[in-house]
Amino acid sequence: KPEFAFLVVGRWYSFELGETSTSIAGESTGDASQSWGDIYLGGRYTKILKEKWILSIRGDIGVGGSEFAWFGNALVGYRFNDKFSTGVAWRVLSLDRQPDGDNYFLYDVTQSGLGIGFGFGL
Repeated sequence: KPEFAFLVVGRWYSFELGETSTSIAGESTGDASQSWGDIYLGGRYTKILKEKWILSIRGDIGVGGSEFAWFGNALVGYRFNDKFSTGVAWRVLSLDRQPDGDNYFLYDVTQSGLGIGFGFGL
C-alpha cells in the first residue's frame, strides 16, 4: 500500500568563502560568511515493492532567506529487516538568494548528485 506524507521542514545554510589573489602588485586575501534559513513545504510518496524493496519520491519548495528554493529526491532502497536499510538516491537542491540592501551576496545555484545511505530505525 503506498504511503503519502505531508512535510514541513526547516533548513539552515552557512557558507564560509575565502579568496586569494596574486599579481605583480602582491597577494591579497579576503573572506566572507553568509547564513540564512528557509522553511519548506512538500510531500513524500513511499511504496514498498516486493516486500523488501522501497521506492520513495520527495519534493518540496521553500522560502525565507532565499527568494525561492526547491528540493527533490528519488530513492530506491532495500530493507534488510525492521531496523536496517540501505538506499541509493538522486538528489537536487536549488537555492536562489538575491542581494538586498547592503548585503551583496548572490547565491543562485542548483546542485544535484547521487547519494548512498544506510538507515537504522528504533
